[in-house]
Amino acid sequence: MDKTLLFLLGIAILIIGIGFVVGAKSEGAKTNEELFRSYISKYLSASATLDNYKITSIQNINGEKKTLIVEKTGNKYYVELKTPYYSWILVKEKKPKLCLRVGLYTACTQNFTMSISAKVAGTLEKVVIGPSFAKRQMKWFSTLLDANAIRINKVEKEDNCTAFYFEYSYKNLTLSQLQGIGYSPGSPAVSLVDRYYNMVCIDDYGIMRKKSSNYIFKGRNITEAFEISEIKELNRLDSVNGVVDDAYFATLASRLQKLVSFLNSNNMSDLSIRSMAAEVKVPQLCELSKDKLTCADAYMTVTGDPRVCDILEGRDRDNCYLKAGKTMDIYFCNFIEDKAIKDDCLSQ
Repeated sequence: MDKTLLFLLGIAILIIGIGFVVGAKSEGAKTNEELFRSYISKYLSASATLDNYKITSIQNINGEKKTLIVEKTGNKYYVELKTPYYSWILVKEKKPKLCLRVGLYTACTQNFTMSISAKVAGTLEKVVIGPSFAKRQMKWFSTLLDANAIRINKVEKEDNCTAFYFEYSYKNLTLSQLQGIGYSPGSPAVSLVDRYYNMVCIDDYGIMRKKSSNYIFKGRNITEAFEISEIKELNRLDSVNGVVDDAYFATLASRLQKLVSFLNSNNMSDLSIRSMAAEVKVPQLCELSKDKLTCADAYMTVTGDPRVCDILEGRDRDNCYLKAGKTMDIYFCNFIEDKAIKDDCLSQ
């Protein structure tokens, strides 16, 4: 499993934790740290029984977005980490199921003895708010506050909430303190990030109105945006249409490893993009190409999948489906918007 991916997953989880814990009703005049500690203590107590919620956290890495979605009602939950090219999805109704979507293909597993499924499922499960979440967050905050690793820069009263601006670092924690919160000196969150900067704005009822976070990781500027809303039922469970197939899940996991390695490389020529898009069957990679039309045509030729046409626009998209309709199946003519091109496609 790519260590960078696991690190970014963990950071998204931490951001959600920070967002949740800073919420409580103000209790008179206190220092910023006392107020901060009070909010942590009271909201963590409430988070142990928090239910019927949806969390959306958007992570922006130098312009590339990753979205983390968490929905929970009762004992059911849905967690998805979504990128432009792949998604990890963990769902629980009666029995947990982990799904992987690479490009346009999805497969699921309930076999958590596999290394990759165990690591990803374990990481995603930590996002779900409940007693275990509250316990971990309490340990994290008490450790950093007691070590004076969190610095509250200012507290401001805004129109509908109170904003806390704070920063933190792991640099001065002892080995035992790091191990107590699940890190080591070599963990990417410790060794590759100097400081984390956050702002949360909470109203008088403990509702988070605004939140932001940013830090530098491997020279890349990473920002987070967070929001929470109330839901009555899970609406996303039916969207996980991948069948439970361990062999195909392993195939997609292998494609993902190649995809992530490629995205982290410096080899982004049009030829390399076309080749990788077809190899791992991720048509969205053609969005990175300077010549999307050639990339889409090569993808469709190699994979026989015309859905790549949807990355194109206007006549390019219609001509792509025209080729698919004439060389593969007349059914694809129905996706053409221009009447003249569509008539030509259907006249064969």
